[in-house]
Amino acid sequence: MMILGFESTAHTFGAAVVESFAKKGDDLSPKNTKIISENDKKYPSLKEGFIPRKLADFHAKNFDGILLIAYDYLIFRAKLYKSNL
Repeated sequence: MMILGFESTAHTFGAAVVESFAKKGDDLSPKNTKIISENDKKYPSLKEGFIPRKLADFHAKNFDGILLIAYDYLIFRAKLYKSNL
């Protein structure tokens, strides 16, 4: 199973793709998962601190790129999976 996860805080936005090898009914744990892709963008904290409008603009500017990287990994892994069937 492939899992797409998001992280969002006031100053960070990220996405990760995780592959799970857990069997049905098992809990997810580090023993049965593998991080395939993880990337994020962090707003540079300057001396002025965090200004909400600038944070919102930063997240809006970086959202597509972060999401596309995660999506590309998902598509790549899906093609690998299909080719091994």
